[in-house]
Formats: sequence, C-alpha cells, structure tokens
Amino acid sequence: MVRKNLADGSLVEVLPELKVEPGIVHAVFASRRGLIPAVRALIDALALGYEELEAGRRPDANGR
Repeated sequence: MVRKNLADGSLVEVLPELKVEPGIVHAVFASRRGLIPAVRALIDALALGYEELEAGRRPDANGR
C-alpha cells in the first residue's frame, strides 16, 4: 500500500527487520453513532487496500 511513498522517499521504513504476515486486521472504535467522516474514510481505505493485497493487486496512488 505504501511502495510508491517508500520509493519516492516521502515515507521511510524504520523497522526493516519487522515483517508482518498477512492476516486479519481489526479496526476498533468507540461507536458507529459518533464516528467522524475522517475515521470512516480511513477504515474504508484500509479495507480496500487489504482487499486488493489479498487479491494480488497493487493499489494505485489513489488507493484504487
């Protein structure tokens, strides 16, 4: 999800020895009723990114 940002230097890998295995990710928040749009957008973007990774596709710069 961040390969482009790592390649252009806008993100820096700080723990290169840490490798995470694919698996289930949980997003925990207090309540749907008080969920602000920015948090909902983050959850949606993460879900889309993980779906694409699971399907073997690389998301583009817009997260699609």
